[in-house]
Amino acid sequence: MQNSGSITAIDLYPHKLSLIEQNAAKSGVTIIQTVCADSASLPESLHGSADSVICDVPCSGTGVLRRKPDIKLKSAENALAMPPLQHNILQNAAKCLKIGGRLVYSTCSVLSEENEKVVTRFLAENPGFALVSTDITGDGMRTLYPHRDKTDGFFIATLERLP
Repeated sequence: MQNSGSITAIDLYPHKLSLIEQNAAKSGVTIIQTVCADSASLPESLHGSADSVICDVPCSGTGVLRRKPDIKLKSAENALAMPPLQHNILQNAAKCLKIGGRLVYSTCSVLSEENEKVVTRFLAENPGFALVSTDITGDGMRTLYPHRDKTDGFFIATLERLP
């Protein structure tokens, strides 16, 4: 964006917003506005306002186990609680897109319940959206695996709001 336009970064936790502000300042980026809010219930004033949305949702973290082995100690109930929250955040984030806008949904999980199943449910409930093929996502959805892709485990889907 070459420091033109505007970026709104939303997070539930003020300390994460502070990190965004610090990194933006170090990089000389002046177009980021941070907002402390719950992405599961974004204000209507944001509806239809964004050309692009990056929806990096909370997840079980199964894709980063090799770097964060303590994730194994989290309960299975925690992982099971994620998909409804992820779906809710995706639903609300999608409302912020303008017609023709694109949304990237991502997790650091390799579980289909948090990834493909959330996106598939969203698309079934929202016919005004479609998967978009990209160099990274191929047919619109892609899971990266540590053993195959030499990276942490991630999931990425690209959606577009149709006219």
